[in-house]
Amino acid sequence: ASQHGLLTLLDQKVIERTIAAMKRLDSLPRAISVNVSMQSISNAGFRSALRNLLTADRAAAGRLVFEVTSYAASRSPELTRAFSDELHRLHAGVALDNFDLDRNSMAIVHKLLPAYVKLAPAFTQQIGEREDLRFIVEAMVRMLRPLEIPLIAQGVEDAAAVVVLGGLGLAAYQGYAGGRPAPIDTA
Repeated sequence: ASQHGLLTLLDQKVIERTIAAMKRLDSLPRAISVNVSMQSISNAGFRSALRNLLTADRAAAGRLVFEVTSYAASRSPELTRAFSDELHRLHAGVALDNFDLDRNSMAIVHKLLPAYVKLAPAFTQQIGEREDLRFIVEAMVRMLRPLEIPLIAQGVEDAAAVVVLGGLGLAAYQGYAGGRPAPIDTA
């Protein structure tokens, strides 16, 4: 989609379908996260369409959190900050996805104050076997705690990793340890 310039259209359709599903299905969680690309964020037409969608459905807006990759956010901090500010005015949230040890990562956290930060899977895979990873993850939890920003693990594949990550203070996890993906209508 990115190579053919279709990422913005794809992001918009995913958001539209997500809002429709939120209206239709009571079984969905209170907060719903949707990934959004920097290609979309930088597109004025996309931002206008998103603004119209969220203005038309304030209830849905208050439940939506838009995830931007930490890497992309740190490469375009002003654009990401403007997008985040706009989302907050519309009662939606922003979060950082694939957070890592990039030299700009913590700076972008302080600028955005995201709803949560999702840790890159490289830090969670082998977490039970590698003390260095546990040290790094615990340090990230400590850095985010004063800001009251939860850290969420990605790529968590087994129950043992869930236990280790919980012991380190992570707020939640995402991965096969929580179940396999399923169509939204079965949520």
